[in-house]
Amino acid sequence: MCVICRRRFAKAALTRHVRDAHGNLTIDTPQTSPGRGWYLCDDPACAARFARFRPSRRRKGEK
Repeated sequence: MCVICRRRFAKAALTRHVRDAHGNLTIDTPQTSPGRGWYLCDDPACAARFARFRPSRRRKGEK
């Protein structure tokens, strides 16, 4: 499901983004990096909104 528009797509149709070691969002092309991932569809409107997307950082032990 796209994190922006909340529409459902096949996993292969979505781009996965994860945080790198420096806390920046990067594209996870093989979709196998560890950690929380955010999936984005190919809609240009979603890409524009995702550019401003700032997911909260969860600390260990928080839900």
